[in-house]
Amino acid sequence: MQFIIPLLMLVLGALGLYYALRDLVYTARCSTRADGVYLENKTYGSRGGGEVSPVFHYRHGGKEYKQATFQTFTAKKAAENLIPGQVYDIWLDEAHPQRFVVQRGLQLETALFFAMGIVVLVFGVVLLL
Repeated sequence: MQFIIPLLMLVLGALGLYYALRDLVYTARCSTRADGVYLENKTYGSRGGGEVSPVFHYRHGGKEYKQATFQTFTAKKAAENLIPGQVYDIWLDEAHPQRFVVQRGLQLETALFFAMGIVVLVFGVVLLL
């Protein structure tokens, strides 16, 4: 029974690190610039609030895509910064052109998941000792 909380902390810390590292790798692979027409948001959460993933229409390698980015933003930030029908620079993963980012570089959410993952993982290890 005494190992349940430390093991849960290890699992949660590992999940936080996995999410952050996956996001960093995906973002780093998105290095090919393309013109994307912003269409709408794919909404996560209730009543249009919460997180959104912008949906863009773009062409690459002779194919057309209508895809949501794997990045999420607050609905407010997306509404302030993206206008439907406008063309924006997006950055594609050349090997997987359906994967793209709107903002390059380290995102605050990714940094927080990484830091929290490390802290929770370390506390889990300390509690096991």
